Amino acid sequence: MAELSGSSARWDGQERRLIVNRTGGDDFRHDGTTLALSVGVDLFADSGEQVASTHGGASLIYAVNIDAKRNEVRRNLFATDKEIGEGVALALSPLFKKSAQ
Repeated sequence: MAELSGSSARWDGQERRLIVNRTGGDDFRHDGTTLALSVGVDLFADSGEQVASTHGGASLIYAVNIDAKRNEVRRNLFATDKEIGEGVALALSPLFKKSAQ
């Protein structure tokens, strides 16, 4: 679940501006929660034991249609690999952090 504040959403290490479809002015604020997609990575040892599980925020599912006063599923949700790639990078980042020596 993504937390909304103003014109942005935050979840699983990601922050994105809300996608807003409108014909009116730029004055827009929204607070609450919305659904979002994340990439999950689970790592297992040879023994089958789970050793790590991480998530990285990828895409907001909805665009806000101000004129119609509703959320609409994004038609271009999977049109590019950029958002999914960013989610993968966020999910993998804890596994590559340098340890303090």
